[in-house]
Amino acid sequence: TFAQLHGRAIFEQLNGDAPLLKITHADGPEAKQALLGGGQWAGFRLGDQFEVVEESAELVDGQRLLRETVVATLLVTEVFPQTTACKVKKGQPELLARFNAGAKLRCRRQN
Repeated sequence: TFAQLHGRAIFEQLNGDAPLLKITHADGPEAKQALLGGGQWAGFRLGDQFEVVEESAELVDGQRLLRETVVATLLVTEVFPQTTACKVKKGQPELLARFNAGAKLRCRRQN
């Protein structure tokens, strides 16, 4: 498939970033598990860690400045061909609240 042939190259161009597809398990106000886009074909492995980053923009003195805020930390628990399952290690309430609010989130690979 296209993903198998080109997936790794595409994710290298994204600098190891992955989209947060969904929160797969929540307990009350806390996200416990999440699903990322990208899997084996993107080179993701068990034990990889990701930071979930919220991207926003602010106007300062008439200039638009981009801002990144780390919302959560994820640990890869299962890797599938095109997706990756993660445990939410840190920032459980913040991640669920921002995900449900439609914040612009991306996952940045740490290792």
